[in-house]
Amino acid sequence: MDIFCKYKLKFDSFIIFLIIILNFFISADLLSQSNEIGLPQIRNYLPKEYGTDPQNFSVAQDLRGVMYFGNMSGILEFDEISWRLIKIQGWPYLTSCCDGRIYVGAFNDFGYLAPDSSGLNNFFSLKDKFLKDDDFGAVFNIVSSGGQIFFETDNKLFRYANDVVELLDTNSSRYTVFKAGKEIFINHSVFGLVKYTNSEFKKLPNGKYFIGKDILDILPFNKSILIKVNSVRGLLEYDFQ
Repeated sequence: MDIFCKYKLKFDSFIIFLIIILNFFISADLLSQSNEIGLPQIRNYLPKEYGTDPQNFSVAQDLRGVMYFGNMSGILEFDEISWRLIKIQGWPYLTSCCDGRIYVGAFNDFGYLAPDSSGLNNFFSLKDKFLKDDDFGAVFNIVSSGGQIFFETDNKLFRYANDVVELLDTNSSRYTVFKAGKEIFINHSVFGLVKYTNSEFKKLPNGKYFIGKDILDILPFNKSILIKVNSVRGLLEYDFQ
């Protein structure tokens, strides 16, 4: 009986050891599968592959899936096969808008990408078509809503709609433009937080509280908006009162 118990104990220990080993290999196999299936495949592209400056500042994608990158040397176009450089002055800021166009902000210029006579995408300036003032600096923010495109510089704000460009304010005010849902909000250096509606700046109750404050983002929240202000912990809820 003692011999039987001793051999049974050895047999049970072997079974436990075998289960542990099998669990180890099964877990390793599942982990390797999760690395292939559950996680996105990342592909890094080196500057020597796209053939220009290593610094890229913005990215946009058109309706065909073609990618565009704002590079120090111009606009990089990538169709997953080849790279092409579209020359432009300054460091381009890019955004894709609801009308399917890629809009571009540059130094003393802004416009959009569209096919030229050869069928290749090129930059088409809106400044040259509508504006006499060609010294407004770099366009560093573009916001679109409801068929309107806003181009923001350090002290000027341009609006493009119905194939017309207009300068919204000639007082050299400072702006920061945000889109929350379908609405456009602007932190104005004179009026504070305002809403742009019906082609005019609409002052908001207690909006002057935000004069001089560095607003980082504005998000829709029920019937209110959430405002992220630099140096303020958390989000501020503003209910338009």
